[in-house]
Amino acid sequence: MNKGSVSMEIKLNNHLIKIKLSMRKIIILSTMCIFVALFAGKTMAQPFSVANSDGKTIFYNIIGATTTVEVTDSVNGNTPYSYRGKLVIPDTVENNNTLYTVVSIGSSVFQGCTELDTVILPNTLTKIGNAAFDGCTKLSEIIIPDLVTTIESSAFFNCSKLALASIGNSVQTIGKSAFQGCNGLTEIIIPNSVITIDGSAFSACTKLSSLTIGNSVETIGDRAFSICPITSAFIPASVTKMGRGVFAECEKLTAIEVDANNTAYSSLEGVLFDKAQTQLVECPATKTGRYIIPNTVTAIANDAFYGCTKLTAVLIPDLVATIGELVFGNCFDLKEIYVKTTTPPQIQSTTFDDDHFQTLTVYVCGSVENYKTAAHWGNFKKIVEDCDANSIDDISFNYDCMIYPNPVRDNIRIMLPENIYQAVFTLYDMQGRTLIHQNITNQDIVSLNNFAEGIYLYNITTDKQNYQGKIVKR
Repeated sequence: MNKGSVSMEIKLNNHLIKIKLSMRKIIILSTMCIFVALFAGKTMAQPFSVANSDGKTIFYNIIGATTTVEVTDSVNGNTPYSYRGKLVIPDTVENNNTLYTVVSIGSSVFQGCTELDTVILPNTLTKIGNAAFDGCTKLSEIIIPDLVTTIESSAFFNCSKLALASIGNSVQTIGKSAFQGCNGLTEIIIPNSVITIDGSAFSACTKLSSLTIGNSVETIGDRAFSICPITSAFIPASVTKMGRGVFAECEKLTAIEVDANNTAYSSLEGVLFDKAQTQLVECPATKTGRYIIPNTVTAIANDAFYGCTKLTAVLIPDLVATIGELVFGNCFDLKEIYVKTTTPPQIQSTTFDDDHFQTLTVYVCGSVENYKTAAHWGNFKKIVEDCDANSIDDISFNYDCMIYPNPVRDNIRIMLPENIYQAVFTLYDMQGRTLIHQNITNQDIVSLNNFAEGIYLYNITTDKQNYQGKIVKR
C-alpha cells in the first residue's frame, strides 16, 4: 500500500470493483460523513411524548434544529387517547436530557375531544394551529397567553360550551371560523394588537351580545360576526377593508356606527356606507318598513340587505348602476322595489330570492320593456312604470330640504326645514373626494362658481336628519 493512497474493493451487483483513494480524499470524505451525521442528529430528531404529573401523556414534535416544540397528535403512528376533564400543557418539557420550550399547538391536535372541559395553555405559546380544538364541545373557557400572535382557522370551531375566551394582547390574526359556533360566548373583546379578523371568525355565536373591536383592526372578513345577537357595532378608524355581510342576520343589530376619523367607511342612520356614501355596504337586520337609499349611492354591495326580514319596500335612486349578489336574500317581507333610474341597474341572478320574482312589484322610472329585456329583471312577473308622486314620493323624507337652482351656474341657496337652523354641508365629486365641508344656516348660499361643469354629490347633516342628493353644474 502506498503511503499516500489506499486501495479497496467494493462489490456492486456481483461485480468486484477496485478503487484507489488518496489520503487527502479519505480525510475529506470522513469529515463530510461526520458533519452529515451531526446535522442529521439535529434536524431529524424524532417526536416524543412526556407524561404530566397527573399521568396524562402529551405528544411533542421538535421544530427544526431548535429546542422549541409544538404539541402534536401522534408519535410513530401512535395517537393520544381522547383527553378528558382538565389538561395542563406545560411551558417546558424534557427529553433525553434536553429542555424544550412549548411554542405551538399543532393542527387538529385536540379535535373532537368531546370530554375535554378545561385546558391551561403554556405562557410560552405563540401559535394555535388549524382546528386545534375543533369540536371540543365541553370546553368551557380558554385563556390565550400574551405571546400568541396567531389563532389559525377553525381553532375553536364549534366549541359550543365555550363561555369565556380571553384573547391575548399580542394576537395579530384571528383566522377563518376560529370561534364559529361558540354558542356560549356572550362577550368578545378584540384587543388592540389584532390587525386581521378573517371570514366567519365569530359567526353563529348565538349568545354573543357584546362586541368590542380593537383600534388596530384593518381587515374584517366576510360574515365575520354574522348570526350573532349583538345590538350595536362600532367600526374603529383603523378599518380599511370589510368583507360582505360582516353583520348579516344579526337579528338584534340596530345600528352600525363608524368612527368619524375612518377614511374608508361612514354611517348614516345606522347603515354602513363607504366614506363618500357612493356605495351602500350593509344595512342592519332590524331595519323595518320602507327604506330610501340616499341619492349619492351608485352601487349596492353584495349581501347589503341580506337577512333584513322586516323590510317591506326599498327606493333605489337614479345614480345606482350595480346591485350585487344576495343583496335582498332572506328579505321575507319585501313587497315593493322602486327604481328611479331609467336604465335598468345591473343585477345578479342571486340579487333577489327566487320567490321575489313572483311576489315583488317593481316600480320603474323608465320603459317597462327595457326592464323586461334586461338581464334578470325580466324574471319579475310584476313590473310597473310609475314615477309619479303617488308611488315614489309616498316614501319620501318627512322633512323637506331644498337646494336651488339645480342645475346651477354659480351659487346655490340651501333652505332647511323650519325647525332646523344649523347644519353641515359637504360636497363631493363623483370619485368621492371632499370639495366643500362647511357649516351652514337656513337659506344659506354656497358658491360653486369655481367648479367645472359636471355632476356633484352633496350631504347635509343636521341634528334631526341627513339629506343627500346630486347637483348639476353648468
